[in-house]
Amino acid sequence: MCKLCRVDNTSVLSSIITMKRLSYLAFCVTGLVFCACSKSKNDPTPPPPPPPATTVTLQYKNTLAIPTARWQHASTVAGGKLYIGGGSTPAQTDDNTVDVLDFTSNTWSSRKIIARRDLKAVSANNTAVFAGGVIGAMSMSNIAEWFDGTTSNYKTILSAQHYLPGIAAFNGKVVVAGGYTTSSPTNAVDIFDAGTQTWGTAKLSVARAIIGSAVSGGKMYFAGGNTASGLSDAVDVYDLNNYTWSTLKLSQPRSGMAGAAGGNKIYFAGGTLGNDITDLVDIYDPGTQQWTFAHLSLARSNIASATVGRLLIFAGGKAGSVISDVIDIFDTQTNTWSAIRLNTLRSGFSLAVDGNNLYVTGGVDKQGNAYNNMEVYTLSN
Repeated sequence: MCKLCRVDNTSVLSSIITMKRLSYLAFCVTGLVFCACSKSKNDPTPPPPPPPATTVTLQYKNTLAIPTARWQHASTVAGGKLYIGGGSTPAQTDDNTVDVLDFTSNTWSSRKIIARRDLKAVSANNTAVFAGGVIGAMSMSNIAEWFDGTTSNYKTILSAQHYLPGIAAFNGKVVVAGGYTTSSPTNAVDIFDAGTQTWGTAKLSVARAIIGSAVSGGKMYFAGGNTASGLSDAVDVYDLNNYTWSTLKLSQPRSGMAGAAGGNKIYFAGGTLGNDITDLVDIYDPGTQQWTFAHLSLARSNIASATVGRLLIFAGGKAGSVISDVIDIFDTQTNTWSAIRLNTLRSGFSLAVDGNNLYVTGGVDKQGNAYNNMEVYTLSN
């Protein structure tokens, strides 16, 4: 064989092996690209996380005049109207009027009720209900009156006197629970059906007065209060889904708490512990049946409370003998607390809510001068 035609078998074999390795590598790379493309095509990119909750707070809007200067009164919104009724006048007499603001026409009118102070008010089925209170030199009231938006008003005698009771409304039902009679606290409960305009009765587990109340999930909660022998830690729960009663217990006995509900939880804030006041907030979750706790920015009692949108409002009250202008605000969506102050220092006022607006009606200043105005606050981002 010619030397020029001689083939080096080792070189040929090496070349063949190298070519196979390159082909295999190309196949693997192509496969990886294909797999990556297929995965990208079949598995969409996961959605971005939800944006953080928008911060919402309560902001002072303006101050509006009301027809009657008063304090120790009650107010509520029903059927597109603001009702402000009863209370004490600048002459230190009990007031027998209800000032009614029609939000649509922005006009005021006046109605009459039995003159009394420290009464309670709620709304049910576009009906404003005023109940209990005290008349003159500590004559406890057993009167309930209600207004349905017409020129008529209605009145009934309740089963017991109710001075400083708990009161709550839900789905056309109003419950007035406990309070003082002339001689002692009562366990009497009066229940109003706004649809049928009829009243029924029940009993609390413990007779007591100065009760905190709140509503959530078709259940009414009546917490704490003063008994004939001291403070109570009882929470009576009225389930409107099946019309049954049950009981819970607060973390400690106390009275004069403010009750509110939001985010499927119940909140009882502040109050008195005998000679002391507290900043404690007991929080009950009906879903887990567990209690947790928080604290107000300032310990105080006799706080006014309301729910405005997703915000729980705990306004004013007394820190001992000192009038407070603090408004503690809890955002049930972000689970955060904040605080602002009333535009003017006042006590003995009443809160009412219409949509995103909070009305701080009447009250007195430190010298005891009654206000004939109301401060308006609104939700703000």
